[in-house]
Amino acid sequence: MRVHPFASLPPQTEQVNFDAPVYVVKSPIDTNGSLKLFSILARSGLRYRIYDSREISRISILEARKQVSASLVIAAHLLSPARVGASVHNARCALIAGIAVAKRKRVLLLQEEHFPQPIDYRDIVYSYTHPDQVEEPVTKLILHAIKKLQDSKRSSFVAPKNILERLDLGDVAAENEISALESYFVRTAQFREAKRGKSRLITGRKGSGKTAIFYTLLSQFATSRSVTVVDIKPEGHQFSELREVVLSKMNVGFQEHTFTAFWDYILLCEIAHKVIATDSSWAQLDPERRKRFDHLVKIYSGHSSVESTDFSERLLKQIAKITERYKNGESINTPGELTSILFRDDIKDLERAVSNYIHTHPTGFLKKVLEQFV
Repeated sequence: MRVHPFASLPPQTEQVNFDAPVYVVKSPIDTNGSLKLFSILARSGLRYRIYDSREISRISILEARKQVSASLVIAAHLLSPARVGASVHNARCALIAGIAVAKRKRVLLLQEEHFPQPIDYRDIVYSYTHPDQVEEPVTKLILHAIKKLQDSKRSSFVAPKNILERLDLGDVAAENEISALESYFVRTAQFREAKRGKSRLITGRKGSGKTAIFYTLLSQFATSRSVTVVDIKPEGHQFSELREVVLSKMNVGFQEHTFTAFWDYILLCEIAHKVIATDSSWAQLDPERRKRFDHLVKIYSGHSSVESTDFSERLLKQIAKITERYKNGESINTPGELTSILFRDDIKDLERAVSNYIHTHPTGFLKKVLEQFV
């Protein structure tokens, strides 16, 4: 038998990405457990990078090593074997986790449901049957990342030697390098039209720059006192129960009415949440404004949690509340009866509270809602 000589892969020199030290391998199917994972990460304040097979179908060994080397911790969500595409996704997670373990990185594999794991990595797998069980292991992973950030010594940067090493085309997904967009984003005509408010809808194929435009606009208006930006990114999985419980039992006209009323309500709640989160200190400067602000907080607390910082969690809670009301409701004959069951009369109180506060803002408090659907 002839043995062919081989050489090991050269060592990588990528430095840790301290701006986004967490790397997450996202499952191709959204589940309550995966949504809970991202909700906890969003609340932590740590930026993270994502590999999403729905956006990028394949990841090379070189890219996997590069992403792992640039991370302090790695998380992945394994799917139940009964789901379509689970074997490919789980094998990819196992490969990336193996690279991470070899590089002495902290790894967490969240497993949907219980089933036997291979002996070589069963110690880093955490199985769960309810989304609330995800909180503890993810929190421990975040705390470990924070500790590593505090302990890490940022080594001096070594300048690239040749032009190819200096060439950086950026990450394929703009979400993975939001903080770096400012240094290389080209302000195109489409961006300028969106900034001036002449364009309300931005469409294009994947990779055409829609997300980059959105996050650059977000940073442009972040410090403005006259504009409030409400950034929302719903996942399709979150609407499955709403479709099954509510929409499946309606005709087409009622379905359209329900979705329109639902999104009016969600956007109103998100505007209220954003105002409360960003305008607290400004409201302290005037007694009358503070009174209206406190009234808005009181009314909004009956609709959602003021402390919740993640849109996905708030959206799931709103859908659960609406479906529960629908299940307990009586027969529906008119759109008005449907709206009354789904939202009751308290939506008017919230609308008045938001309107009263906004119109008393000294700068006019121009409302600007940017919706991002990916």
